[in-house]
Amino acid sequence: MTSTSFNDSTTTLSLLHSRRSGKARDMVAPGPTDAELTHILAAALRVPDHGKLAPWRYVIIEDRARFAETLQGLYRAQKPEAGRLEMDAVAAAAHQAPLLLAALSKPKPDS
Repeated sequence: MTSTSFNDSTTTLSLLHSRRSGKARDMVAPGPTDAELTHILAAALRVPDHGKLAPWRYVIIEDRARFAETLQGLYRAQKPEAGRLEMDAVAAAAHQAPLLLAALSKPKPDS
């Protein structure tokens, strides 16, 4: 099945067949309202979890400057020779999109 439009929400099945992720740098303000975010996260918490482990948490990143510094530090640790342009690009990732939400996971090794 092919679709000529992306994110066709006319039916649930149409949406599933046409869903495409966007790039953070293409997202513009405003981001979701608090009510919309609550609805989004409520749906996200219902993802398939066959072992009923719930090994994830969602965190809204509000301090973008601190997050950018953290990203740069992690990048620098992996690539000490990174130049200014690379480091600027890493920092820019923390400022893309009107809302920054992290999905954290801690799977249980014995499951």
